[in-house]
This record gives sequence, C-alpha cells and structure tokens, in this order.
Amino acid sequence: MLSLPGNTAGLEDPTPQKINKGIGSEGLSCILSGIFGEVGTTSYSENIGLVGITGVASRYVVGAGAVILIVLSLLGKLGAVIATIPSPVIGGAYIALFGLIGSIGIMALSRADLTSQRNLIIVGLSFLLGLGLPAWIGANPLVFEPRWIADVFTT
Repeated sequence: MLSLPGNTAGLEDPTPQKINKGIGSEGLSCILSGIFGEVGTTSYSENIGLVGITGVASRYVVGAGAVILIVLSLLGKLGAVIATIPSPVIGGAYIALFGLIGSIGIMALSRADLTSQRNLIIVGLSFLLGLGLPAWIGANPLVFEPRWIADVFTT
C-alpha cells in the first residue's frame, strides 16, 4: 500500500528503510490519536486514486487541502454550499475514482508473483470474499444475529 502512490506518480520503488519509516510514522500517528481520544488515521486507497487522477503527489498540496477543509468546517454557510453539489456529480466522481483504484490494484497484481500458490490463494480468497460474502449474508440473515452484524457485512 505504501509503494502504490509512488508507482502511480511515476516514482521509483521505495527502499525497505523508507517503507519502515512510513509504517512507523503511521503507527506513531495512531498511538498519538489514541492518547488524545481520537480515531487513528491510516493509508487509504482513495488517496492513491486521487494521485492517479490528478497526477499530484506533493505533501504540500495535501497540507493546503487540509487547511481549506479546516476553514470550510468552521464556516457553516460554505459547508451548506458544498452540500448543494448534486448527487449525480458526486456519483460520477466516485465512479472515476474507484475505477482508477481498481485498475491500480490490477497494476499491483501484475507485479506480484502469480506463479506462487500462496499468492494465488490470497488473490482468489480476496475476490471470493469481497464479491460473494455480502450477497451470501444478505440471503442468509438468520446466520448473523443480531441484525446489525449482517448490516455491517452487506453495506
């Protein structure tokens, strides 16, 4: 997950030391979040999709975006303007974003050793559970009681 944004931006593969630093800084962030009673942050595939769509992988742009979002959160009227964006526009953006995320996942799979039995089992189970489990749970809700457990897996 840590090397995919760089691959999408056209950068070279990170060294093991850089990957260790990335994982360590994410862990430290989660520890600090827990100390202050907040939810920890993690790497999300949506970020990789945004890097792929925009072609921008600068941390300064992310910082500027964070400042803009903080200002928007303090000004309720601007939040109301953002809320008026039509659902089809948001849906179209999501289709482009998640389509790109899927293609980046396929790109990552192309770099994996798919002659390995272990890797094939991991990929196969991931597809099977990701695509089939929600439908199976929806068809067999009595297996998952209370109902909210089934809702977690099917939404």
